Amino acid sequence: MIEELTIKGYRSLKDVTWRPGKLNVLIGPNGGGKSNLLKALALLRNVPMDRLEDAIVREGGVQSMTWDGRGDPVSFRLFGQFELGGSIEVKETLAYELVFRTIGLLNVLRVDEEWLVKYPPSGDRDAGEVVFNRKADLSDVSSGSINGPRFLGSQQNTAGPLLGRHRELLPGELLLTSAMLRWSLHHDMPVDKDSEIRKAPITQQATQIADDGQNLVAVLHTLYTSSEGFRRDVDDAMRAAFGDEYRELVVVPAAADQRVQLRLRWKSLTNLQSAADLSDGTLRFLLLISILANPDPPPLIAIDEPETGLHPAMLPILADFARQAAARSQVVFSTHSSQFLDAFTNDPPITTIVRSEDGATNLTNIDGDELKRWLREFSLGSLYRSNELESMA
Repeated sequence: MIEELTIKGYRSLKDVTWRPGKLNVLIGPNGGGKSNLLKALALLRNVPMDRLEDAIVREGGVQSMTWDGRGDPVSFRLFGQFELGGSIEVKETLAYELVFRTIGLLNVLRVDEEWLVKYPPSGDRDAGEVVFNRKADLSDVSSGSINGPRFLGSQQNTAGPLLGRHRELLPGELLLTSAMLRWSLHHDMPVDKDSEIRKAPITQQATQIADDGQNLVAVLHTLYTSSEGFRRDVDDAMRAAFGDEYRELVVVPAAADQRVQLRLRWKSLTNLQSAADLSDGTLRFLLLISILANPDPPPLIAIDEPETGLHPAMLPILADFARQAAARSQVVFSTHSSQFLDAFTNDPPITTIVRSEDGATNLTNIDGDELKRWLREFSLGSLYRSNELESMA
């Protein structure tokens, strides 16, 4: 998981270091920078896809996405333990840093510095082995120990990040790129009447919910019919929310060729109810549960304001699924809901206060022991409502 993330120069994140745990909540006022932290993760995920330059263009160019519009270099530094599962489980402690800017009127992407370091199982940061290292002043690709000799290559610094672009991925690089490519980051998931999520998609194999959630029906068609554990989890969540009125999901062929429809069977209704007729809250709840109950979970799940459109009675169910998901993935929520925070009892998540100071975002993790002392008498939500959480930062 990510143990430490340092971001400099990106939007309101002038210079922040975030140390998340397995289960995390980001809280704070509007405009503090919670969404920018999730956007930074989404931008970083484009690096192993070799789509960083396209992502920067979509954000309006480096200057528009830099702190205070100054056009200064943007840097990301990621440290943590990354792993591959399967029959032979492999884990590595890695650090990756990328510093970039654009040059010229055409906004050509320039990488000022990029390196990947692998550390021993002890995590000793003085005993790392360089996988590759590259600086703009040398236009080099280097390898060796941190203080050892360098091998200078011929890569140009305007070629974009190297991570994930080697013909044969290097040890450590494979672990990091595999993890980043599977990050599940959800900022905007429309469920309105005209959204694609309500329509019958073409039949396809899909096992992970897309960032915008619009492939929900395809994922349900794949997992609800093939994974007994996923089907049981989804059904349990829906019964907890709707009681015995809920019967089951049904994914059936649509009238059009090679398309499938999502329908729900209710106890009191003779006819199945289609996704197009579900309430926004019902569809969004089903979407969130499908993300958290994935039988092959991504290493990181981040969801912005999961409480949006949900009845308060659904929030404890969501919190319970979040706890279960955090046993297998790193889970991050950004929230304004004291009722959602109230749903986390006994073992509270890592709580990060996000607020703006002098135009820049400040991140502060609340001390776990201090928070637990408060939680002996108050709920997490009541501390949030009384502003006591922010006073601890």
